[in-house]
Amino acid sequence: MIETENIEASNQLSKVLVVYNKGDYEKAIHGDSSGLENGIMGLSQIVENYSGTTSADHARLYLGNSYLKLGKIDEAISAFEGISKSSGRFVFAGSLSGLATCYSNLKNYTKAGELYWSAAEHIELDALTPIYLEQASRNYRKAGNGKLSIELLETIKRKFPESEQAKSADFYIDQREITLITSPDNADTTDVYVKFIVGNKKNIIVKLYEKHPETTLELRRCSEEKESVKEFYPKDIEAVNYYSNLRGTLFFKLKNKKESKLDMTRFFFNLSDNRFNDGETTVFGKVVKGLHVIDDLEFRSALHSEVNLINFATNYILKKKGKRLRPILVFLSAGASGGITDATCRGSVLIELLHTATLVHDDVVDQAEVRRNAFTINALWKDRFTVLLGDYMLAKGLLLSVEKQDFKFLQIISESVKQITESEIKQMLASRNLDINEKLYFEIISGKTASLFAASCQMGATSARNGTNEQEQLLTTYGMLLGIAFQIQDDILDFTGNSKTMGKSIGTDIKEKKITLPLIHALNKASPNVKREMLKIIKSDSKRTKDLKYIISFVVENGGIEYATQKGKEYLEKAKRTIHSFETSLYLNELSNLTLTLFNRTG
Repeated sequence: MIETENIEASNQLSKVLVVYNKGDYEKAIHGDSSGLENGIMGLSQIVENYSGTTSADHARLYLGNSYLKLGKIDEAISAFEGISKSSGRFVFAGSLSGLATCYSNLKNYTKAGELYWSAAEHIELDALTPIYLEQASRNYRKAGNGKLSIELLETIKRKFPESEQAKSADFYIDQREITLITSPDNADTTDVYVKFIVGNKKNIIVKLYEKHPETTLELRRCSEEKESVKEFYPKDIEAVNYYSNLRGTLFFKLKNKKESKLDMTRFFFNLSDNRFNDGETTVFGKVVKGLHVIDDLEFRSALHSEVNLINFATNYILKKKGKRLRPILVFLSAGASGGITDATCRGSVLIELLHTATLVHDDVVDQAEVRRNAFTINALWKDRFTVLLGDYMLAKGLLLSVEKQDFKFLQIISESVKQITESEIKQMLASRNLDINEKLYFEIISGKTASLFAASCQMGATSARNGTNEQEQLLTTYGMLLGIAFQIQDDILDFTGNSKTMGKSIGTDIKEKKITLPLIHALNKASPNVKREMLKIIKSDSKRTKDLKYIISFVVENGGIEYATQKGKEYLEKAKRTIHSFETSLYLNELSNLTLTLFNRTG
C-alpha cells in the first residue's frame, strides 16, 4: 500500500515541479483548482495526502523552498522541520540547508551556522560537503565567531583540498576583507585606515608591528546609541591579546611623513593576498596597488542558486578568472571622485555579473567553444542552458541593486544592456552581408564593448563619497574612449596575438565573419579584384588554416595593423585628456597608467 501511494505521490510531484521550476511558487504550493483530473495537486496537498512516503518528504523539501522564495520564513521553517532522517541523506541534508537559509535570513547566524554544519555532516559527499561547510563558516563569521569560522575553512582545506572552496579559503584565513581609504589632504602626511571585519586579527597585528611599530590601532564597536572606540598600540601585547578577540571592527591608523602613499598602500595591500606583490605581472596586480580587493567568495555568493546545476556552471566560470578590468575601473573611478564606499563594492560585483552574463551570451551568438583556454559553457551544456544561465546572472545583478536600493546603478546597467544588445544585432546583420564601414564599426564597438567600460566608470563616480555630476560625466566619457581603444587592441591581437595568452585561437574574428578595423582599412586600400577575392574567402564557411594565414598576411601588408594601432593611441590620448582636470591622487595616476597597460597587453 505504501509503495502504491509513493508512486502516486511521485507522479503528482513530477507535475507540480513543472510549475515550481517556472518560478510560480504560489501555484506550486496550492496547486491548480481547475479539477484534479487535469489540474495540478499542490505541494502542501501532496504532503498531507501522502504523509509517510518518500515522495511526500521530497514534496515537503520543495514546499519549504517555495515558501522561502516567497519570503514566508515561518512557513518554510515548518515545512523543513517536518522532514526526518528516514527521508534519506540528500533530502534530510537539503532540509537542514533550507532551515539554515531561513535562520540566516532572520539574522540568527549562529543557528544558521550550526544547521549548515549539520547538513555537511549528514550529506557525506565531496561535491556538497565543502559547500555546506563554507556556508557554515560564512554564517559563523557574520555572528562574530571568527575563530570557528576559520576552523571550518581549515577543515575544508584539509579534507577537500581540490574543492573550489578550499582554493578560496585563504582569502579568509588571514583576514576577511580590507578597505583602504587614503587622504591626500597633506602631501607630506599619509593617513591610512585599514578595516578588518573578521579573521586572524592577532596575526595581522604582529605583521603590522614588524613593519610599522608606531602605528595606532583602534577597535570600534557600534551600538544603536553610539560607537565606542578603543585605541591601543601593536607593541602593547596585553592590549593585543584582549582586543583582537573582541567582536567589532579593527582599524589601523598610521601617520608617517617619511613614506610615500604608494609604499603605504602597497604594504597594506600585500597583507591581503601575496599573489599581488610588486612582482606580479598581471594587469590586475599592477593596477590595484592598495585598492579594495574584490572577494571571489562574495561574487560566488551573489551568484548562488537553489539549482545545483547553476552553481556548478558558475563555479566552472569562476575558475577561469579574467582581468577584472571593469570592477577595477569602478574602484579607481570612485577613488578619483572622492572616495570608495560600500556602494562602490556592490557596484563592482554588479558590473562583473553583467560582464560575465554578456560573455556567456556572446559565446552562444558566436558559437565559440573556447574562452580563456577552457571550454565555454555552451560547448559543455549547449545553447539553451547557456542562454538561461546568462539571463540568471543578469537577473541576480539587477536584484542586488534592488535589494540595496541602488537605483542609479539600475539606470546605468539598463542603458548599457540596451546598447550592448543593439550593437550585437547590428554586428550580426553586418556580418551576414560583410557590409561594414569604419563609421559602423565604431558604432558597434562603442555599444558592444565601450558602453560597459563607460558604465563601470560612471558607477564608480556615482558611488563615490563626494563625487560631482561633472566628475561622473567626465569619467563616463573616459570609460567610453578607453573601451573603444581596448576593443581596437583586441581586434589587432586577433591578427598578431598569441593563442595561449589570448585564451582563444588567432583569426577567430575572421572565422566568425567579423569585419574589424585592421581588415576594413586593408580592404579599403586593396584593388576591387583583390577585395572581392578576400570577401569571398571570408564569406566561406569552411576556411582552412592557409586561408586564415593568407588574410592575416593581407591585412599586415596593407597597413591594417599600423592604422588600427594609431587609431587606438588616438583614443587613449583623448581618454587621458578627459580626466586631466581631476585632482592628483593615486587613483588618478592608475587611471592614466591603465590606458598604456591595456593597449600594450598581449592577451
